[in-house]
Amino acid sequence: MKLKILFVIIVLIITFPVLSEQEKKPAVEKIDSWLQLGPAPVTLLENRVYSDNRARADHDYLDVSSVIPLSGKRVQWLPGSFLTWEKGENFTFTPATDSIYYFATYPDTYKRLKSVLVINGISESFIDVYFDGRKVKKNFNKKKGVVKADLDMLNSKHILLLKVLVPGGKKFTLDAAIENGNQVKDRDILFSTDLYRRVNFRNILNMVRVSGIRLSPNGKLAFVTLKKTEQDGKSITWNEILKVSSGEIIYTTEGAGPLSGVKWLKDSSSITYTKTKKDITSIFRMMLRTGKRVLIAKNIRNFSNYWWSPDNTYLIYTKYFKKDTGKGFKYVSEIPERANSSVYKGSVFLYFPKGGVTHKIATKDDDLGNAIISPDNKKIILQKSITDNKNRPYYKNILYLLDMETLSLNKFFESNLAFPVMWSPDSKKLLMTGGPSAFSGAGMELEKKVIPNDYDTQVYIFDPETGKTDPVTKGFDPSVNSAFWGSRKTIYLSVTEGSYENLYKYNISRRQFTKINTPVDVTGRVWFSQNGRTALFWGSGSAVPHKLYKSNLHSGKTALLKDYNLEDFKYVKFGKVENWDHNDGNGKIIYGRIYYPVNFNKDEKYPCIVYYYGGTSPVERSFGGRYPFNWYAANGYVVYVLQPSGTVGYGQKFSSVHVNDWGKVTSGDVISATKAFLKANPYVDPERVGAMGASYGGFLTQYLATQTDVFSAFISHAGISSLSSYWGIGDWGYTYSGVATAGSFPWNRKDIYVERSPLFMADKINTPLLLLHGEKDNNVPPGESYQMYTALKLLGKEVALITIDGQAHWILNYSKRIRWMKTIIAWYDKWLKGDPFYWDNLYGKYIDKKKE
Repeated sequence: MKLKILFVIIVLIITFPVLSEQEKKPAVEKIDSWLQLGPAPVTLLENRVYSDNRARADHDYLDVSSVIPLSGKRVQWLPGSFLTWEKGENFTFTPATDSIYYFATYPDTYKRLKSVLVINGISESFIDVYFDGRKVKKNFNKKKGVVKADLDMLNSKHILLLKVLVPGGKKFTLDAAIENGNQVKDRDILFSTDLYRRVNFRNILNMVRVSGIRLSPNGKLAFVTLKKTEQDGKSITWNEILKVSSGEIIYTTEGAGPLSGVKWLKDSSSITYTKTKKDITSIFRMMLRTGKRVLIAKNIRNFSNYWWSPDNTYLIYTKYFKKDTGKGFKYVSEIPERANSSVYKGSVFLYFPKGGVTHKIATKDDDLGNAIISPDNKKIILQKSITDNKNRPYYKNILYLLDMETLSLNKFFESNLAFPVMWSPDSKKLLMTGGPSAFSGAGMELEKKVIPNDYDTQVYIFDPETGKTDPVTKGFDPSVNSAFWGSRKTIYLSVTEGSYENLYKYNISRRQFTKINTPVDVTGRVWFSQNGRTALFWGSGSAVPHKLYKSNLHSGKTALLKDYNLEDFKYVKFGKVENWDHNDGNGKIIYGRIYYPVNFNKDEKYPCIVYYYGGTSPVERSFGGRYPFNWYAANGYVVYVLQPSGTVGYGQKFSSVHVNDWGKVTSGDVISATKAFLKANPYVDPERVGAMGASYGGFLTQYLATQTDVFSAFISHAGISSLSSYWGIGDWGYTYSGVATAGSFPWNRKDIYVERSPLFMADKINTPLLLLHGEKDNNVPPGESYQMYTALKLLGKEVALITIDGQAHWILNYSKRIRWMKTIIAWYDKWLKGDPFYWDNLYGKYIDKKKE
């Protein structure tokens, strides 16, 4: 018996290391799916200019940074000679002469992989490896004829491209495989020759964006400003002038840089623009038919902005002056001056292009700006914003009226909550926007004891002569983004309506709102033509990338004008997006939607990310953005986006909950809706649910972490941990709190500023929390994350803090934004997928293992 036991022990000792080595052995995936281009004989050109085959192999025959191999796609190699990308079947070649071959495959990975490409049989051939358009460093063992290259593969579809020069008469067999250093499953990596793929981060960051639209007065031409970030992080901006009828480009600055300060003139066939060198600015006119340019005004020092009169007989321009607050020691005279940004004042000038006469209207001490000129050219509104420490939100907007007939300038209106938009077509009334509390609460629909959310923007018609106000949108639930008085009878509105951004027209005499139908969920960058007939907008949807649309405001018909990203999304597959709303049983509906992974299978179990609003705006249904839900879904997550109480766009009663709540009601909405969501959708694993928010949403994330164990991981970006420190230190803290915490201060509402600050409940946090923060954030200072991190570290809780150098409230730098996006997925992969590889690859090297 003893001998038998001894024998078993010996066997275990001998075999255990063997089993261990087998477990550590990298998973090998042979690559059999290739597209092939070639053979392409090396020409006399290369033989003449290059001395050997290594140099000939190094030559860039194709631009691999942009090439997209596709079966059947032809490539011109020489005059009259074409090569075709074809699916390879036999990968053994013996060319008669020195020849170039290209091979391409598309690895589709479903987790982050650190892999090694291994290519055998390269002893007499020359090979270069490219991955996602970039040349990869390789190691060549000449003795064994083996090339190896490290590949860092994200959860995405990639392009792997090989360029091979095979000497004439030599045999070459393509024998390639992938070795994966970390454990992989059968479906973690697939190889194919088709282009269809999930959304990747480049679809989010490298797409063409319309950043500005200006329609000509007659609505027939559109001046469009476009931006695109290249894969090297370089950002380019250019302009196009399009025919609205066809989308034809009649003028472009592509390759030459954008124009600045562009305004249309009344003839709709010419524009003016500004050109600045150092601090000296000139204004030019360009005739579109001839391209002729004429100097309008020259050598304006410290120029700020300008506005044409409707008849183009004069223009108003402003200059800026930096306020001196001292050197070394900064004297802060008012609260806004405590910010890191400089304080500027403005002076105003009247200029007549015919004759070049200039009159000074206001000095820098008057500090006026933003001219609004009446359609009859006779009246000009100039605005001034001053600190008002007695009335929330602690700044006051003052309007002055310049009478162009008498040249008198008089103050005629002031308000803390109302702002002018434009004159009525008859030049008698003003279209204004403001919160429900504006005009002594004329737009309020709530009981007197309820404080409205004044970020829930309303529209008013104000008569300067009588002082009377018409609250146009009272009883209209959507929140107004912009307004345009198109004709005597009609006002056009761009509104936030729940998670949608829609267009409406309002009939003034009938007091009737009519929705203008559009094919998208979100209508952004809306611009209305001066004649009130046409609107252009940059529209998108939950799974519909942005496109430029035109809308006929009379017929209500909308059509596509330009799809700048058609080719980039031609082969992109999106997961399904559908609404999922929660009725809390008390008459309140928490609206939401679900983003599903591509190839979703309801019989599987998925991890889930829950997201909610920041500030007080709903999470709109636009494509991409700072928090790209389609990309999270492409990484294998179900994403549940919900709109808890307090957001605008659902009516004043719903939005008013935001005021003085700070987490109490909104956290309950998130928790109850998430629990109901998990119960109704068994394909989500309730043990693998994460939550995430930014700014106010970052605060709500930290607050939720003190209230519930529903979630398994949290991410707070630019979150507020202490309401009093945010209120006093953040540049916008006290003004935002003037609405969100109306009438409440650290000294009179400790129940809010202390008891609802997550920092003071840090000991209740038992769920892993990732804190993300831009080090230059002047809105929610990074100290909000620092102090929560300090508290949780001292409490021995699971917490990580990642700060982003040089970034403020939003992460805008291209390379840093990519790293930030990867960090979010890596954290969730670690805690919701049980896969720490991605996180450890990003941050493991910074961890002191001895202390952990």
